[in-house]
Amino acid sequence: MYLKRTVSKGNTYYKIMHNYLVGGKCNQKLILTIGRIDDERTDRIREWLNGYPMKTDEYVTTPLKAIKVEK
Repeated sequence: MYLKRTVSKGNTYYKIMHNYLVGGKCNQKLILTIGRIDDERTDRIREWLNGYPMKTDEYVTTPLKAIKVEK
């Protein structure tokens, strides 16, 4: 998932989007429309999205930051 920024009529709006593959093609799905928010909140949302595992009907994806490799 990622935070998508859109500018319309001079205003900046944010949405949470999810990328997925269907038949080898990348598609995007709108998860949540956030609207206008300040820079501090966008940073907090990005941090949350980078550390949040995404569960779908078929699989669970885990961000690389959440994986700890031990020798």
